[in-house]
Amino acid sequence: MRYIRPSLFFALLFLALAACQGPQTLSGAAAIALQDVPTPSGFSLSAKHPRPHFVVAGHEYRAGTAHLWGPGNHESITTYMHQALPDFGWQLSNDIWAKDSARLSFSVTTAPQGAYNSTERATLAIKLWSAR
Repeated sequence: MRYIRPSLFFALLFLALAACQGPQTLSGAAAIALQDVPTPSGFSLSAKHPRPHFVVAGHEYRAGTAHLWGPGNHESITTYMHQALPDFGWQLSNDIWAKDSARLSFSVTTAPQGAYNSTERATLAIKLWSAR
């Protein structure tokens, strides 16, 4: 291998830069569907999960799932959600949060700490759907 071809070099550079991109925010239908759902400070879309896919039809119907990632652990993020959701009009009933015709559930998974990162990280999965 004498030299790396320029096109191969730039392709590898592009892939490396894409992998190092910063936090991703919600946009499009996901931003509309989750506008009344609180998220903990420092959380953004998880790069380890597929991009959120939401369906929004007027004010009556919305459905989808989003995976967010940020600082915290299972207990702190769960506590935050239980305290913040009522402030946004959500009410808990049988482990499901309800607001008008919308239903919400969430789960929190603490990510293992890396060898170079002592900060705990957690994944927050939010599932939202409209009751029929």
